[in-house]
Amino acid sequence: MRRVLEHTIDIDATPDQVWEALTEFDAYAGWNPFMRSISGAPQVGSKLRIELAPPDGRRIVVSPSVVVAEPGRELRWRGALPLGLFTGEHAFVISEAETGARVVHRGWYRGFLVRLLSRVIDRTSLGFERMHGALKERAEELSPPVIAALPALEGTELGIRGFEAHGSAILTEAARVVASVLGVERVGVLGLARDGETLLLRAGVGWPAGGMGKVRATAGDGTPAGYALMHPEPLVTTDVATDPRLRTLGAAETSGVVGGMAVRIQDGGRPLGVLDAWTRTPREFGTSEVAFVQSVAGILAPALAVGASEARGSAAVSALLAAAEAERVRVATELHDDTLQTLTAMRLTIDRLAAAWARGDEAAAAQAVEGARSMITEAIDRTRRLAFAIVPPLLAEGGVGGALRALPEALGMRADVTADVVTTRHASSGELLCYRTVEELLRNARDHAQARRVWVAVREEQGELAGEVTDDGVGFDVDAVLDDPARLGLLSLAQRLDSVGGRLTIQSSPGAGTRVAFEIPIR
Repeated sequence: MRRVLEHTIDIDATPDQVWEALTEFDAYAGWNPFMRSISGAPQVGSKLRIELAPPDGRRIVVSPSVVVAEPGRELRWRGALPLGLFTGEHAFVISEAETGARVVHRGWYRGFLVRLLSRVIDRTSLGFERMHGALKERAEELSPPVIAALPALEGTELGIRGFEAHGSAILTEAARVVASVLGVERVGVLGLARDGETLLLRAGVGWPAGGMGKVRATAGDGTPAGYALMHPEPLVTTDVATDPRLRTLGAAETSGVVGGMAVRIQDGGRPLGVLDAWTRTPREFGTSEVAFVQSVAGILAPALAVGASEARGSAAVSALLAAAEAERVRVATELHDDTLQTLTAMRLTIDRLAAAWARGDEAAAAQAVEGARSMITEAIDRTRRLAFAIVPPLLAEGGVGGALRALPEALGMRADVTADVVTTRHASSGELLCYRTVEELLRNARDHAQARRVWVAVREEQGELAGEVTDDGVGFDVDAVLDDPARLGLLSLAQRLDSVGGRLTIQSSPGAGTRVAFEIPIR
């Protein structure tokens, strides 16, 4: 969706005088009926804060960035919401005319929200028209006319800033945007806690001190957030005290407010949290306003999805630590119960050998020597197997290529495994991680895939070891496996790769086999 505004006016002043009037922001309150105030500088890269007073509308604060600032010629700024939701750009182009200067204002609006905000844009267009008449009077009245306008929903009539930031900064900024656009006193973003059931207030505006992280709600508890968590349709109410869907007595969420709305934040069909907006003044909320809050909730879903995965990430880390501890216990147990026992028995055999020599019993001495030789051979074999499990000799001697080609046999793979590995030698840590990754994926294929064929490929690409393990087995539901707290193998593997800047990508579905790709930095 795209909207374009254009206003042209001739002013009996020089282009430089018009520029001065347009950019003397401190004087706006005295003459500009639309842009009541501007803070910032008319310089490229400057962030502006503009308070707009649209005719017959609520005041709006927007925060565009200056993209063009050519004195006496053009002033332009731009703002945008992420994901192409809404982009606004405004330009004031000044040129010489027969009787002075001509000012052409153009405004461009693009994105999904343009249709939703059509009435706001209409009022904004009228506001710019009134501002132009006032700019003409100001520029013609003053020699170096003072001030002017930079209005415009520059990319965001929603005044959203820093949406590229992470975590609470995104949530807080979204709350400010909703409060500004709807003209409400309180907005909150509630996200699911680690238990997957309790909603906690993560960010917001207008809440009593101490509310962040402490305001809680659960599905079906009678609060607006609890209701929204259970229902895909928004909760909109003009009276929280009498709404039959709510039991709000003493609820922190609705304390001191009259009405508002609560909208579920979700990823697909999976609830992640609730975005709500509340007012102390009785009023109706239109469908476009509800749709706007739903759109913002959609933008917030990825941010809360990261938070929701925190518990899984924590579980994956715990699984990694548990696996490492289990491996240490396994090695220690094998050393104690096997290798050390063999060495102890060998020492006793050597003692018998020494005693046989001392008494001149050659037969007993020869028997003791043979027993010691047999025990040493057995200890060497067992230690070699243990060392191979920790760091395969083929990996240390010939690199990841030879080690991976020998791995299927070592794992006892029943499927036909084809290994295509083309890479040079690299730091041992990168090669070992590559080896362990393929080993884990082959174990999964062996134990769960019921595959007839498995393909392993590893290449060196742009400073990374890029590999994949593909099978023609039964496949699985990726989301179900990743959400299952009892099946953390793939999550642990992903966490291990992520810790070194690597990546893991999983493609599978029931009956369609599995492909797991990975990248490991080596430079």
